[in-house]
Amino acid sequence: MTVLRAVEVRRSVVRSANTGVSGVIEPSGRVLDSSGIFVPWAKGFNVFLHNETTIFVRGGYLFAPFCLIMGLGSIVVIKLCRRRRVI
Repeated sequence: MTVLRAVEVRRSVVRSANTGVSGVIEPSGRVLDSSGIFVPWAKGFNVFLHNETTIFVRGGYLFAPFCLIMGLGSIVVIKLCRRRRVI
């Protein structure tokens, strides 16, 4: 999931976990390096810092309501078309 989130927002992700996998992910989604689970791990990396905002950052959370409105609108149009054919 973290790889997908890095790609969505085009940001580098540096994850440090006490009880899981630590790692570094580029904005393109490429995992530079990661630790094993429950393994002590320390490394240094240069990460890319971006100032740009992606479409997802600007309005990605509007996608689900948009799909809901379009789906309900389609149902209404289909019902109206069927009703006109019957009459």
